[in-house]
Amino acid sequence: MLNFVFNKQFILIITFFVLLNSCMKQKTEPPKNIEQIKAEEGLPVEIKVIQKSEFKKELTFYSTIYGINEAFEPVKISDRIIKINTNIGDYVKEGQILIQFPKDNPTLQYEQAKSALDIAEKTLNRMKELLAAGEISQQNYDNTLTQYQIAKRNFESIDQLVNVRAPISGTVISLPYRVGDVPKHDTKLFTIAQTNKMLAKVKVSDSEIGYIKKGAPAYAKWNGQTFNGRVKDISLSIDPETKSFRVDVEIDNSKNVLKSGMTLDISIKTENKPNIISIERNLILKEGNKNYVFVDNNGIAKKKEVSLGSDFGIFTEILSGLDEGEKLINCCTTFLEDGMKIKVINNK
Repeated sequence: MLNFVFNKQFILIITFFVLLNSCMKQKTEPPKNIEQIKAEEGLPVEIKVIQKSEFKKELTFYSTIYGINEAFEPVKISDRIIKINTNIGDYVKEGQILIQFPKDNPTLQYEQAKSALDIAEKTLNRMKELLAAGEISQQNYDNTLTQYQIAKRNFESIDQLVNVRAPISGTVISLPYRVGDVPKHDTKLFTIAQTNKMLAKVKVSDSEIGYIKKGAPAYAKWNGQTFNGRVKDISLSIDPETKSFRVDVEIDNSKNVLKSGMTLDISIKTENKPNIISIERNLILKEGNKNYVFVDNNGIAKKKEVSLGSDFGIFTEILSGLDEGEKLINCCTTFLEDGMKIKVINNK
């Protein structure tokens, strides 16, 4: 019985030492803090090799576009339309008759005016022959010519009410009435636009207007396509209602893809530098009036003063202080110190 108790105690003691030894083997070293890592291995960093690139800056606005030149003809006569000689989308020439009204409208006296013109023209031709033969004075001929010109202008003004012509050459973009309609006074009979170029009138704030120059390149985007253009005109005064300046942007539409009344993004290029160094703004440290970045100098962080230029989104132009080919530390700016050991974990 005594031997059994002794053996049991012995087994327990052996088991305790085995477990203790196992725990001691599983014991790990405490994790290293960042100071230890920096001292032994260097601070892990990413770098970016400096290269020159094109630097672009632009402002984008949302605007409705119209034909570069649009004209409409208002209703000037209260009568029914008897003929329409065009359709929406047709190209028409200046002076072409598009809509016709009855000639027998009693308020116009179309036929009387036409008859008066015919008589005046015949009289003028007869007086011209008499003047050539020396049978009348120049004064008599001039008086007849004046009467003819008055009759002609009178008939033309009436004829323009009856036969409504295109005021400009272009594409018919609006034609709200049909044959038999009696248009309402002062509404538009039709609208014609020259759509080989489009015009966008963008509203620009006072903080943006200084960046925009007349003739500056611009472009519009629609349905995955880009249409080039330029700044055509800039308002010299601010609109008191919108508190903005109006800038006219001319957009090429030679293939007639864009339509009047579309609303799309208009971008104006305010700056374009083809061969510069630019970096992300968050990599620049500001100390007083000076700006700094860190570069990799053979595994050591080197602090360099830089001179800044223009901003473009999240990027800033570097005028001096960084050279092409240098290795810019692309992260960890808050942990970096001049002369600190670093460990590059990737190259960009």
